[in-house]
Amino acid sequence: MIAKVLGRLRSPRLSRVSVKNTPAEQGLVHPLQAQLLRSFQDETVLEIFLHGQYSWIERYRDCSTRTLPSPFRTEIEVLDWVQKFARSQLQRLDPARPGAGGLWHLSNDLMLRWHALIPPISPEGVVAVFRRHRFESIALEHFQWPSSHDRDDCLQWLNDRRPLMIFGPTGSGKSSLLSAFLAKTAVHERIAMLESLPELPLISPSWFRLSERVANVEGIGAISLEHLVGEALRLSPDRIVVGEIRSLEARAFLLGLLSGHGGMMATIHGATAAEAWSRLCLLAGITLGELRTQCSEPIRMVGLTRGNPPRIIQIEDGP
Repeated sequence: MIAKVLGRLRSPRLSRVSVKNTPAEQGLVHPLQAQLLRSFQDETVLEIFLHGQYSWIERYRDCSTRTLPSPFRTEIEVLDWVQKFARSQLQRLDPARPGAGGLWHLSNDLMLRWHALIPPISPEGVVAVFRRHRFESIALEHFQWPSSHDRDDCLQWLNDRRPLMIFGPTGSGKSSLLSAFLAKTAVHERIAMLESLPELPLISPSWFRLSERVANVEGIGAISLEHLVGEALRLSPDRIVVGEIRSLEARAFLLGLLSGHGGMMATIHGATAAEAWSRLCLLAGITLGELRTQCSEPIRMVGLTRGNPPRIIQIEDGP
């Protein structure tokens, strides 16, 4: 079935959701995108999960969901659309690189974070999620802090150019909190954003982004995050931000940290600070003891959990 799907890509049929595009929707690749725009006009919609030709699931701020039929009829149709969409976002999405994502400006006032997977790593077909981008509209005051003293202490920590990591589960607001910290403390600094997938907004004109490049279909042309650390240092940034640590980003974060560069920042998944330390070490291929030996100063861990508003649950200096 996968070979059949990959070998018979063709133009998509008319979507089940027949819409006429408004002026703001002109130029969109598929009527699905007009449907996304209409759904996200409801400010309570946080994300939309597309399960191929099977379903379309909307998640709301109160964590409730609504399931609708998919706007696609066949596996070929949805695969054709998602690959065209990835190309329009300058992302590679094919069987050799079956995952892609990033930021998407759906309209002038709406930005989404998206991620899509295709066969063979998603055997039943395409899965994709579109999440409302809240980075530019959320401030530190929008998070529930244990106390104002804790918030001010974290700001002073960053003003002193000390390293900080933010941990929490998916959708808890880690990247939003990171952006809020930067907007409060570093808007006039030269910030180097190092990311596997471009997600964090460049709020200030003095911020710049470096993104890794995957190898082409011949297996050449790859540029790693570790290489980008060296390139970033040559541009004399005031601060280096590694974005979300998912895999090799852990090594890039530690390379920046060990370069003596102050104010390193990143996010990582974890329910507690202990889990976040363990994950960092696992991904970097070192032990917690080796991490303690290599760190010349403590790293502040700030943990948060989902909620409306997101809630800060732990602040710890370590490892």
